[in-house]
Amino acid sequence: MSIKTALVSRITSASTLIKGVHPAVAPQGATTPYVTYSLVNRGRDYTHEGHSTFTVDDFLIKTYSTSKATAEAAAATVITAIDGWKAASTDSKVRAAFIVNELDGKDSDSNLSYVFHYARVHHKY
Repeated sequence: MSIKTALVSRITSASTLIKGVHPAVAPQGATTPYVTYSLVNRGRDYTHEGHSTFTVDDFLIKTYSTSKATAEAAAATVITAIDGWKAASTDSKVRAAFIVNELDGKDSDSNLSYVFHYARVHHKY
């Protein structure tokens, strides 16, 4: 399993509200609320002894919906999924996961509201 597959699984299992999780761009006509994600940075985790064998990945995660309130409610489930990832006993490969930043807005092309999260995951996938 890749970290991207694990991320999608984590988000979809944490929310009955989210109707789909898509890489980069959702397909045209996707049912809202939905999530898109992109890997934007991959780094190696180092300690004083050298490489720790962990990788640090940064993801852009956007939650879209037709209303701001629904986008925010769905985004709250994404936060819960990411923040609780380390505590999940089923995924011992994740060392740490957290939301670094959050913004909201409206997409001018689709007229959908969104909540944007920048998430960081330390892992051994």
